Amino acid sequence: MPYTEEELALFRQPEPQLASPGTEKKIHQGTARRLGQLVAEAQRFFAAKQYDKPGRNYQRILQHDANNPIALGNLAAIEMEQGKLTRRKSI
Repeated sequence: MPYTEEELALFRQPEPQLASPGTEKKIHQGTARRLGQLVAEAQRFFAAKQYDKPGRNYQRILQHDANNPIALGNLAAIEMEQGKLTRRKSI
C-alpha cells in the first residue's frame, strides 16, 4: 500500500464546504454559489488527475476566503500528488 491510513484519510472528503462554521465573513449568495461550483469542478479535475486545473479553482476560492480549510487541504493534496511535497516517515 503506497499510503498510510492517515494519508488515505486526507483523500476522503465530505461534501464541498465554503468556509468553517462560525466564520465572521459574509459572502454574497451569488458568490457563495459560484465558489461551490468551483469546489465541485476542482474535485472532478482532481479525480481525473488533471492537477493544474483544480489548483486554479482553489486559488480563486482563497481570494474570497484566505483560510478556507477545504481549498488549503486540497491544494496540499495536489502538491503531494505532483511530487512537490515529500512525505514524512511515520515514527
